[in-house]
Amino acid sequence: MIQLIGFPPISLLFRGATAPNGLLLSTLAISADYIVGITDGEGNFTIEIPTKGSLRVKFRIGQHKASKSLLYAIKDYFKCGSVISGGGHGTMLTYQVTSIKDIVNIIIPFFEAHPLLSSKIYNYSDFKTVALMIFNKEHLTDEGLKIIKDIASRINTKRIYGGTFH
Repeated sequence: MIQLIGFPPISLLFRGATAPNGLLLSTLAISADYIVGITDGEGNFTIEIPTKGSLRVKFRIGQHKASKSLLYAIKDYFKCGSVISGGGHGTMLTYQVTSIKDIVNIIIPFFEAHPLLSSKIYNYSDFKTVALMIFNKEHLTDEGLKIIKDIASRINTKRIYGGTFH
């Protein structure tokens, strides 16, 4: 098993993955810092406001299907969420958490203890605000829904950054 010094190991079978030298990979260990890094690079925090149906938030990390073991390691780390296919003409997989209970009780405490290092922290902050509003049923009021729509209008690619992120 691979273990990073100073971090508890997380083990899992590699679900049939092979190393470049042809050997079967048997275990993988990841750390909280690794999850922060991959989230900074490949993760996203989404607020969905459908015209019909329920308002919801999603935490996602996407990878090429060749890296599916990594996504399963993240799923095992958090002990919630799912790995789904989609995007990239069938070449992409996504680890996602959509349960508001899991987002509030697992994902948010994780990122509070292990902050993001990039400007993605702004999207996380908006995501957290909305997730807590949904958890507390504030989205069921006209004022709460108005606030959530305003936040959703500026998250991710719609965000305008002023100055330099340090």
